[in-house]
Amino acid sequence: MENDTYREVLLGCSPPSNEKHYTAEEHYELLKFVLSVYGKSITSLSVIIGGNCATNKSLAEKVGAPLIGCGCHKLNLAVKAFLVRRPVMEKTIERVDKAVSQLRNLKAAGALRLLTPHCTLKRNVTRWSSTYKMLEPFVSIESSAQELDDIDPIRSADSDRTKEALPTLENFKSIMTDLQKQGQHIDVVHEIFQMMVEDYPELSDYLAADAEISHNPLFEKACVKIISGKQELLTDGEKA
Repeated sequence: MENDTYREVLLGCSPPSNEKHYTAEEHYELLKFVLSVYGKSITSLSVIIGGNCATNKSLAEKVGAPLIGCGCHKLNLAVKAFLVRRPVMEKTIERVDKAVSQLRNLKAAGALRLLTPHCTLKRNVTRWSSTYKMLEPFVSIESSAQELDDIDPIRSADSDRTKEALPTLENFKSIMTDLQKQGQHIDVVHEIFQMMVEDYPELSDYLAADAEISHNPLFEKACVKIISGKQELLTDGEKA
């Protein structure tokens, strides 16, 4: 913070020296080097913020600082699990993905442009948000795609399922956008996740305040209470 204004400063932008091994050790050495450029020791770190992966957890333990898990990473994992628990919808997504791939070949894409101004988007299977970005325009081009000869017929059940799932996925996408706002505080993130768990209890595996994926849930809870001005509610475990 500077004059009550939140600022982010890029200290370094470089891959580890060994790009074939993105281990905690490699990240530790890179972090230590970058900090040394500014006359800082790695022991000066108070907290690490990043994805809730094993590498980052190991890095945090090696540094001796708590890890605050990235909210977007937690949400990405939660929604992916949400979809996996719906195998019928997963099959629909796979069939839509296949149709989109067919629509993106040169001949089909050219024919589709004559029928609609909308275009298809391919999904990235590692990010659920790309599934939404694929399904949303597909609903608009579906009727036009049905007129093309080289495209597998689109089942009416798949069409109905896609339209039914879109509002939920759109809600998840909107929340992801909120999480990415500059200066978003952890207390707001926890509040958002609490409301999501109330609406979708199955997401608690990733979004609950004490979810197993969290590296240090007590520290995160303590941060939330302090930021919210509720220091008097800190438990002994959170104070530690």
